[in-house]
Amino acid sequence: MSGLETVEVRLEVLTPLHVGVPREEELVRGLDYRVDGNRILVVDFTTLPPERAERVLGALEGGDHAEAEGYLEGAEVLREVELRTGGVPDRFLPTYRPTRVDDPWIPGTSVKGALRTGLLLAALKRLDGLGTDLSTLTDRLPRNPKKAAVALDNRLRATVFQGGTARRSYRRKPNRGWPEVFPHADVLRALKVEDARPVGKIRTAVYRAELHPKGRPLDAREFVVSGTFELELGTDHGELKRVLDTWDRVELPRLPKPVFRFLRDVRSGLRDFWEETLENPETVLERAREGWREGLRALSERFRVDVPDDADVQLGWGGGRLVKTALPLAGRVLRGPLDQFAPQTVKLVDGEVPGLVRVVEGG
Repeated sequence: MSGLETVEVRLEVLTPLHVGVPREEELVRGLDYRVDGNRILVVDFTTLPPERAERVLGALEGGDHAEAEGYLEGAEVLREVELRTGGVPDRFLPTYRPTRVDDPWIPGTSVKGALRTGLLLAALKRLDGLGTDLSTLTDRLPRNPKKAAVALDNRLRATVFQGGTARRSYRRKPNRGWPEVFPHADVLRALKVEDARPVGKIRTAVYRAELHPKGRPLDAREFVVSGTFELELGTDHGELKRVLDTWDRVELPRLPKPVFRFLRDVRSGLRDFWEETLENPETVLERAREGWREGLRALSERFRVDVPDDADVQLGWGGGRLVKTALPLAGRVLRGPLDQFAPQTVKLVDGEVPGLVRVVEGG
């Protein structure tokens, strides 16, 4: 079978969601927005008369955001956002929009990254169920927690998604024993994900997020608090065949024996898993949910936070590499010294785990 098979998917926001905006795009009080009661009015500064605009800039140069804000009366209002910070922030990070006047979108890269996490957990559960020894993945991790998390993530990517395939020019570095991945060997090249566009009414609010259990407040951000998004998810059978042909064509590199044996033993099982999973987008969603159930259960148990029963995936801000990869795996599928880099905090918004969505097939 060849060609692209697609399905319409809807994402329903369950907890505050923020995605995809770099820090340099912060909105500044008195320049980009003014506050009216419990509403933030995002404005177009360029619609002000020149003299008024100069007063705004002068006040901001002096660090007086409140004075600058007073001069924004009359500027065109682009959108309204609910204010839930308990005070007036001098700046906040907006959630992703293609332009400043659009409703929020969810970048396809964010959705694909979340699916990757769920599929990773599902694949490892499959290998574990087949009796595969996964201890090689956690052997000799660096002592530094952040370096250990990066090393584990690299090992998982090189094995689960790329089958250990490496360039012929590979040179093993001392004490590492992991391949330089062949660029066309990643099975997720066969997974196609569009940006998720808004459907109907989308509501957003600005919060100050916090770290749990320490409770330290973080920068103010705009979150989607309710709404539905729609995207097209596809699997490309031709691309999957090309990737798996690469697995067959490129030999495994020279590696320490435990690593070589691991890759040799799991390749067949991984190939079967990916052929089944990427057969159609409906199966992708089913397997990703299966993996995320492990992750969300672990997150809830470790930090004693509420996770909605119908949550399928965590998207965007709040679920970094340590939470998404290390925490769900520790003690459930992978064995070894994983507690050394399990996160000490989890990010919360208004007491909730952010970015949880429900996935509905068929649009």
